[in-house]
Amino acid sequence: MDEMLYIKRSIYRELFNNLCADFSHCRTRCDVDDEFLNIEKQAWDF
Repeated sequence: MDEMLYIKRSIYRELFNNLCADFSHCRTRCDVDDEFLNIEKQAWDF
């Protein structure tokens, strides 16, 4: 059971890191508005 929990946490962590990287990439490459920045902040706060 602990092994499955570790695997799930690792997968979720990797997906979250990818999401944050996508936000960062979009923010640096595109003209983003305040709503985008607010959504990104909410993701980091989560």
